[in-house]
Amino acid sequence: MFCNLDKIDKVATAPGEKLMIQTDHREPAEIIAHGAMAHLFALAKIGGAAEYGRTFPGSVVVYLCQDEPPDAFRQTIASAEAELHVGSFGNRVDADDVEKLDVDAIINRAMTEVAELSGIETCAQLAIYETSLAKELAAHRADFEDEPDVTQLQYWTSVLELAAIAGKLVGAKARNGRWRMMRLEHQVLPFLYTADDPRDPTKVRASFIVEKAIKFFETGPVESVEFLVRAYG
Repeated sequence: MFCNLDKIDKVATAPGEKLMIQTDHREPAEIIAHGAMAHLFALAKIGGAAEYGRTFPGSVVVYLCQDEPPDAFRQTIASAEAELHVGSFGNRVDADDVEKLDVDAIINRAMTEVAELSGIETCAQLAIYETSLAKELAAHRADFEDEPDVTQLQYWTSVLELAAIAGKLVGAKARNGRWRMMRLEHQVLPFLYTADDPRDPTKVRASFIVEKAIKFFETGPVESVEFLVRAYG
């Protein structure tokens, strides 16, 4: 399922390979409608599977789509070094004609697009907005408690939206701030924000913005993402 970002849908074994299979049942129009968030979801699934696969020699990440995805989405999958299969596993779509981009650049572009859509420009606005997101998510979970896929979609959309906004606001303070496709210990998703350390510009400082957003939705205001943004610098 495309919205189970912290899970690998299926692990299979082939001669000399360990296959991490991530599935996406959406039609092309749905992927396009999901906008920049669609690319973040795919990269989260591919990155998580790739990290798990590093423990196995010859591991391969397979992204299995129900239908042929849009060209830009194909490009994201290929850039993340995943195999695209369409319709059923084994029906691999060759990526030789796809121009691969820097994955970090894709993440930064997508995060920027998501943040800009919110219209949030200040910490004060962020504080109000994150409270609103939390209330909406709680109501959504109550309305769809028997439909986990629906609540997972809303949950991870909220997490990544809040993280994108926080990254934008931290970036306004930081030097060389950017998102990276990286998963360190204790990270749930493979998105890490880094910038020059304000106390020592020769060093890079990592900010676990996505993890902070996850904690906020799971714990409440005590883990406010606004606090992280205000504390930076």
